[in-house]
Parts: sequence; structure tokens; C-alpha cells
Amino acid sequence: DGIRDRDVTGVQTCALPIYDAMAAADFRLGEELRTAILDALLKAGHTVVPPGSKDADMRLVAAILPRTVGYSDAVLGDDLMPGFAVRVFLMDAKNNSILSSVRILYGQGEGRDARVLFPDARYRFTSVEALLSDPKSAAAGIRAGVVPVAAEIAKAATR
Repeated sequence: DGIRDRDVTGVQTCALPIYDAMAAADFRLGEELRTAILDALLKAGHTVVPPGSKDADMRLVAAILPRTVGYSDAVLGDDLMPGFAVRVFLMDAKNNSILSSVRILYGQGEGRDARVLFPDARYRFTSVEALLSDPKSAAAGIRAGVVPVAAEIAKAATR
């Protein structure tokens, strides 16, 4: 239950109330992140070729981690903050060996071995009631992480 996206298999409990707002805004986290990653890679000067192209030297694989999309108070006590996590693999396109791997966390949570990006304070909620009363802002808090996460992915793609 929660945010429905073909690229997301699980979410935190507080995600369910904002699903309607995200659907109304036609927000698909996986699709928006994919587009933002492409833009960030091009902006960083990378050459991007279609998947499976014989001209590729490296392959970038990014996956939104299950049960990470939603709002959590995991670290800062009572404040609920938006978040999601992405695991990124940079792979050799010829032999599929993993050249590097990084976890990027937008929001709060366990930051060991992760690059952590904190959401803007305007997307923090002091209670579940406040979150439920403003689902548009709640959905905007998740969406606000797309571009900064994509920029971190582009940095990770630089060897």
C-alpha cells in the first residue's frame, strides 16, 4: 500500500495519504527520476546512448529502494520529513561487472554508506494530522527530491 508507481514496490506507512495528491498531479516518481537523471547526465557532459548500444562503455543502473518512499520521523524526532532512497550501480557495459555503487538518500534515515540529501524545511510536518491536512505539499515534498537526487547520480557516474 502507498504510492503506486511501477518502479516502487513498497513504501512507508505515511505514504498512503498522499497517493491521491500525487496521482492528481500525475506524479510518477520512477518516470520523473529517469528523465531528471538523463538531464543531469547530459548537463554534466556525459554522452548518453540508448540502452544496449554497442557504443556504450558504461551502464548506469538506478533503482528506487523498496519501502523508502514516504514520510518518516526516523531521525529528527517528531518532524515528519519526505524521503526516498536510490541505489546506483555504475557497470562495465562489456562484461556487466560493477565498477562502483552508491546509495543516495533523500530525507532522513540510516545514512551509513549513503550520500544524504535533506529536504527543504517547508516540506516538514510536525504531526501526521498536519501531513494529512496538506496532501499537495506532502506530494510536493517527495517530488522536490527528484532533481537533487538525479544530480547526485550524475556525480556518481563520474569516475
